[in-house]
Amino acid sequence: MKRLCQLMLVTIAIALVLPACGRRSTLIIEPQTGGLEGNYDISITGEGFEAGLQVEINGIPIKAVQVVNDSMIRVKTPSADKEGPVDIVITDPRGNRLLYRNAFTYAKITKIDIYKGFEKAGEKLSGDEKKK
Repeated sequence: MKRLCQLMLVTIAIALVLPACGRRSTLIIEPQTGGLEGNYDISITGEGFEAGLQVEINGIPIKAVQVVNDSMIRVKTPSADKEGPVDIVITDPRGNRLLYRNAFTYAKITKIDIYKGFEKAGEKLSGDEKKK
């Protein structure tokens, strides 16, 4: 829980500045954290994106890369076996690769359905219950 709280304190977007082809390139990932089960939509904002580029997350090639425009792509995260930060590699159609270290973090995510309420000892609780 402490680890998850620490991850939540980090801003939603992460900017990594790395040298790229003689210039500095900024990559912004939103959100930067997702669950181990994968299938999270993430947007990657940068520059020079074009049709035909490839993305790998944690060494796994992403099959469906949506190039929105030359500064944004969208992908779904693959599943992961363990928690922690992983690398993202972007390869353009000419084979130029950019490695962004620790760009996305996998974490155990607990989902709470706010529409169904919480359950305590088999008893459904709602906001309308009177205090005893």
